[in-house]
Amino acid sequence: MWRYRLCRQLFESMLWRTCVSWTAMISGYADKGDIDEALALFSGMEAAGEKPDMVTVVSLLSGCGQTGSLELGRWLENYALSNGFGDCVRVSNVLIDMYMKCGCINNAIILFYSMPQKTVVSFTTMISGCALNGEIVEALNIFFRMVKLGLNPNHITFLAILQACNHAGFLEKGLEFFDLMTKEYHIDPGLEHYSCIIDLLGRCGKVKEALKLVKKMPAKPDAGVWGGLLHACKIHHNVEIGRWDGVSRVRGLMKCKGVRKSPGQSHIEVNGKNHRFSVEERFHPECSRIYETLGVLVFTVTIAQNIIAEILNYWKDTQETASILMRPQIIGTFKKFVTPQARKEDRIEFHAHRLMKIFGETPIIMAKVCRKKIFTS
Repeated sequence: MWRYRLCRQLFESMLWRTCVSWTAMISGYADKGDIDEALALFSGMEAAGEKPDMVTVVSLLSGCGQTGSLELGRWLENYALSNGFGDCVRVSNVLIDMYMKCGCINNAIILFYSMPQKTVVSFTTMISGCALNGEIVEALNIFFRMVKLGLNPNHITFLAILQACNHAGFLEKGLEFFDLMTKEYHIDPGLEHYSCIIDLLGRCGKVKEALKLVKKMPAKPDAGVWGGLLHACKIHHNVEIGRWDGVSRVRGLMKCKGVRKSPGQSHIEVNGKNHRFSVEERFHPECSRIYETLGVLVFTVTIAQNIIAEILNYWKDTQETASILMRPQIIGTFKKFVTPQARKEDRIEFHAHRLMKIFGETPIIMAKVCRKKIFTS
């Protein structure tokens, strides 16, 4: 934070400010997630008679994608079109990224296919966005379309397609792309690529294979790699590998050094203004009203849970009804919230997204910063 304050002081002390000066400050606040301050600087820039250029617009649009500021992003798209930036590939790429992160996949697809010129970045952004929104088949199709056009995927493209395979649990496809990257395109996998494929192996129950890959890695495994392996051991109850000396040593080292997961934050855009929430948020101006409403919701959900449990108990002996109600998907959904052993992140009173839903009004755009994902409600 002190760096931002120092930069702002230097900026305010400048006698002459150029477009580069304004853009640097806007970009800094946008990357930080402070989209309101970035927009204020953008307005101040125009008021000072300095015309924003393409880089300024791209910087602010990037911040819109991070924070889920869809309405501002749409306004900036119109601004770009009216100021001659509409045909700029870089602006189109960041617009696609913004729409994908805001969950507006159709807008992104229309924009992508209307682009007269597409680069590797354009295709990579689409693949990553499709993976983020669960459109895995579309992500694969776009990858193959890019290759067919003669564009060579880079290491970021392969990371995006591996993440798509990871989300869908496509183990064979993921391994194929991993081999394609190394053998045909001669791209050395980075830690992120290894982390992704190890996580995929673990999710699919191939814990031993994941450990073998960890041991074969040319680089030293980082926390992401070990975390994926430990998570797989936990899911598949693989105590043997979970207690393996290398894993235990890393776990102990992380505890010793006090390494902790940074708390996730969520953003919500309400009436054109962004609000930030974290788990068990207590500092929002509307905090008392939020938790009052939350208490009512928790009480209502508890009653609904009891009713559901009674219905299941009453109808469990009826063969036809039981065959519908007792399906694994339905029972799993009920158990997730009904059982006292429900995980902390599934309990409504702990969830940052629930706090935002109470505060906001429809339509809601929510951005979960820790995963760089946007949720729409």
